[in-house]
Amino acid sequence: MRTYTRFFFKVFFILSFFIPHVIFAQNIRSYTYSNDQGLASNLTKAIEQDQDGLIWIATDAGLVWYNGQEFNTFNTGLSTNIVKDLHKLQ
Repeated sequence: MRTYTRFFFKVFFILSFFIPHVIFAQNIRSYTYSNDQGLASNLTKAIEQDQDGLIWIATDAGLVWYNGQEFNTFNTGLSTNIVKDLHKLQ
């Protein structure tokens, strides 16, 4: 049994050099947003995404949500504009 294992291991090892391998990597896109694109503050404390796909951002200028097109800021009615953390409700 041991000789068969060694044999198959050697065959697999040798064939792995002759069989072309294609490795597909993920294409990860990243974007940078700032005040120029409409973000209320460049200082971001936390980011969460809700079940509807909206991205909520805690900043020093209020709570911001992003729908993929535009930023909307909630900074009225808060005791302070500085939002330090976000917690997703279940």
